[in-house]
Amino acid sequence: VQSCQALETPSYQLQKDGDNVGLVLDTRGFSPEELTVRQVGRKLRVSGKTEKKQEDGKGSYSYSLQEFRQEFDLPEGLNPEDVTCCLAPDGKLHIQAARAPCEEAERELTIRRSTEEKGEQSVSSHTAESQQ
Repeated sequence: VQSCQALETPSYQLQKDGDNVGLVLDTRGFSPEELTVRQVGRKLRVSGKTEKKQEDGKGSYSYSLQEFRQEFDLPEGLNPEDVTCCLAPDGKLHIQAARAPCEEAERELTIRRSTEEKGEQSVSSHTAESQQ
């Protein structure tokens, strides 16, 4: 006798604590080796797969397969290189990320033309220097 069951997507909670964001998934029944957390750009892909075979000693056995896949978007402003995960003894998978420091933000500055001519600027700055 064989049986197969698919696990529904595990329940999860999103937590925000200051500059940190956390995601907690209920992954009871899975070992760390049976779970995968993959980061692709600003997306997190969490999956798990476990297979169990049990024999009753009379020549019959049962086989169970549990599998899930879930995808999450990382919020803007988080440092994608600072994502960590840990499986707690209670079977909950904790995924955490911290906000990126503001100084790492990159932007392009617009160059505007000055209304003054270059010669006038150098003359006025030279005049101010000679008066000191």
